[in-house]
Amino acid sequence: MKTCVILCAMPVSDYEFVQPYVNKADLLIAADGGVRHAQALGAVPDIILGDFDSWDGDLPACGKVIRLPAEKDDTDTMFAVKLALERGCDFFYLIGALGGRLDHTMANIQTLAYLREHGARGVLLSRENIVFLLKDELAAVPRVPNHKLSVFALSPVCRGINLAQVKYPLREYTLDNRFPLGVSNEFEAEQAIVQVRQGELLVILSENN
Repeated sequence: MKTCVILCAMPVSDYEFVQPYVNKADLLIAADGGVRHAQALGAVPDIILGDFDSWDGDLPACGKVIRLPAEKDDTDTMFAVKLALERGCDFFYLIGALGGRLDHTMANIQTLAYLREHGARGVLLSRENIVFLLKDELAAVPRVPNHKLSVFALSPVCRGINLAQVKYPLREYTLDNRFPLGVSNEFEAEQAIVQVRQGELLVILSENN
């Protein structure tokens, strides 16, 4: 795998938590206000890009700067994703992609589906929340201390939902995107088994505050 880390413009509450992921990036992109996260992490991006509506300071040294128009179809994050896909990246961590504007959070969740459609995988990553997408597959999801496990249908319907090694298991369940049955489950082992036979299933690990 070739890993891309994209630093987005929304808040990051714990730089110590995300630092190891940034350090292991094959390609590091700061998207607009993500520049401030790069500075806080002491990281030099390979690419800085954006229309810079959420960053008004001088740009730090980096490998390359790409200035984007304010009026465009792609968010700065989506532009970064497309660029990294062109450069052969197939695993993505999006940091600073949660906890700010709800519209951008939804855009970043949809970006996970875009990545799966283009042969890659992505994770929206913070200390408080870890978000990823399963499509027609089974996964062992490691337990994160003090985190709840939730699953939601991102596609209209998800069929063949199986949840095991959790407090509230499911077997061959059909989940749709109109009722949040899968919210706030609990681990009963060091990993949960999550399966969706058909559909796009959003998996969220949320800190239990």
